[in-house]
Amino acid sequence: MLQRMGTPSSVETARDLVPDLLTRAAPQRLLWILSIGRMLSPSFADLFVAEAARPEAHPFAATAVEAMARLPLRYPDVGRGRDASGQTRFVLTARELEVLQQLALGGGNADLARALFVSENTVKTHLASIYRKLDVDRRVDALRVARTHGLL
Repeated sequence: MLQRMGTPSSVETARDLVPDLLTRAAPQRLLWILSIGRMLSPSFADLFVAEAARPEAHPFAATAVEAMARLPLRYPDVGRGRDASGQTRFVLTARELEVLQQLALGGGNADLARALFVSENTVKTHLASIYRKLDVDRRVDALRVARTHGLL
């Protein structure tokens, strides 16, 4: 999460914590951590590549880099497909499209929940799925991608 924040200090902190992670994580949990980190952030592996390249690198850093190279890069593309012309199209459920339409009208999660007659937690779940399928992290990015691809 520190690395995803993207600020210079958070990236530096994330980089500094890599040797600690490699030392403290149990081997059976380390693969899980590496796979989740790789799915959530494409540049997650770069932290380990940088660690492996250091002169006093952690002994497991190179092994971790090799393991991540064999892992899938992202979530399976359940949210994407190609149309007949080969263009990328996003596959959102009907309810996710409704949430996206309400999102375009503005307001917070509570406003979306009231408009859709669901709980705020349900809205959060739908938004998380929309963000994952559109490969974005924020509302404004989701709206931009949706408009670009004709979803709105």
